[in-house]
Amino acid sequence: LRNGQPVLVPFYEQITQYGLDLQSIAGDWLWKLEMIHREINSGSFNALTAGFEYTFYGILDSAIDLGSIMEYSYEDREINTGVFDNDLFAGLRFGFNDVQSTQILAGFIVDTENQSKTVRVEASRRLGDSWKITGELQVFTSIDKDDPLQAFEKDDFLLVELARYF
Repeated sequence: LRNGQPVLVPFYEQITQYGLDLQSIAGDWLWKLEMIHREINSGSFNALTAGFEYTFYGILDSAIDLGSIMEYSYEDREINTGVFDNDLFAGLRFGFNDVQSTQILAGFIVDTENQSKTVRVEASRRLGDSWKITGELQVFTSIDKDDPLQAFEKDDFLLVELARYF
């Protein structure tokens, strides 16, 4: 208290963190691994995301590439503060290989413990030399009452952005 009024004092806990990022490309496969170990005064935890993307090039004799993606995310904090503590992501990436760099990424995440699900779609395309349109759709479905995402269960959103570069 200062002059009888509450005062907010920022606190930035010091951490020590080690990380490892690995990526390997073997033919049409892309393998990924990201790991961290974080130590803080109140304890430590580990987290990882591991997965792959397999790309089908020139589907149906077109310029379009289709990547199938699978990733697993894990975190071992005792207090469930993270959203991706034991989750599986599956999705598709469409690369149109056109002059406008059109791309679409669509997928869903399932919590393997409580079956909460989210669906996400991202798309982008250049418009001429100076403009780009980007869209994101996020839908929260079947969110478990104890999931940290519960606070967002009714916050589905659609974002459309038009950007000019100069």
